[in-house]
Amino acid sequence: MLNQYTNKDKILEAIDAINAERYSSLDRSLFTKTPFQYSTVDLGQINSANEFHVYSGESWITGKHKVDLIEFNNPIFDEDGNPIQLSDPVKFNISQQFSNLNFEVK
Repeated sequence: MLNQYTNKDKILEAIDAINAERYSSLDRSLFTKTPFQYSTVDLGQINSANEFHVYSGESWITGKHKVDLIEFNNPIFDEDGNPIQLSDPVKFNISQQFSNLNFEVK
């Protein structure tokens, strides 16, 4: 699964959380210089495609290319009780997705 990232070595060596990168720094610089800047996508739109993939180590097992998401508006807190700010969070029923893919859910 990590093969798709350009900073795989940094990920494997990291002690704390780090961002995975799929593009080289040159490729990423193209994103910031375009007149077509990234904008937030409403994942709840009828035409949005929310994918769910199942991996075992580096091997892709299966997936579904249209997962229905539910708006998530419950507060989330860290272990010290401090609120965690989430940007446009959504949720989905993972047990149902596994069941739909014919995985046994216990």
